[in-house]
Amino acid sequence: MPHPAHNQLSRAEALSLAAALTILAAVLPFSWYVDYLRERHFTGYTWLTPGRFSDLVLIAVGLMLTLPAPRASGLCIGRIREHWKGVALVIGVPILLTAIVYPRLPDRPFAGSDLSIWLTSPLAQDLIFGGVIYRILRPHFSGLVHPALPFEWVLPIGGLFFAAWHLQNFVFMNWQYVVFQLVYTWAAYTFVGLTRQWTGSLLYVTLAHMAGNFIAWAAD
Repeated sequence: MPHPAHNQLSRAEALSLAAALTILAAVLPFSWYVDYLRERHFTGYTWLTPGRFSDLVLIAVGLMLTLPAPRASGLCIGRIREHWKGVALVIGVPILLTAIVYPRLPDRPFAGSDLSIWLTSPLAQDLIFGGVIYRILRPHFSGLVHPALPFEWVLPIGGLFFAAWHLQNFVFMNWQYVVFQLVYTWAAYTFVGLTRQWTGSLLYVTLAHMAGNFIAWAAD
């Protein structure tokens, strides 16, 4: 049997795989094959809109990639008892900021969005970025950014891939909002990712993501 170290990705390989998964997550929902599957097999399901179906496909891909290593991918309750106060604070701050800032923005691009924006899309994204990509990068970026800060390098580096996934929104949204979105998605991944770092679970990241998106959806 080969030594486990022989099977570990190098840092360059881990970053390249993270980039490839980011591209896959951006491109797959708009692929002709996903449209073909929905039109061929699910046309009778009126509730299954293209956006919802794309989210479900991405969730399926995320589950296929996370289930072989479920705990390392965050599919667990995690160490919540010892970190519940920190988790509550880290989740509460961005939710409160979203509730204060988003309704006051001059451009609110999520007006009229489908409920999938908060119900299925966060889970689809988090399985890929907070589950698989976090798991791939952490062995190489587990050191602290600074001794005075609690963040491991995997969070700001992983956040770059999550922010990059939103580059596709330049096609659909006002460019000024997308620039703002790139900043806050990176910051949110880094900050809320502390719950992933502390507990080992993806659950609390997804709850915060769903709550923030729900506020943006409900505000319009």
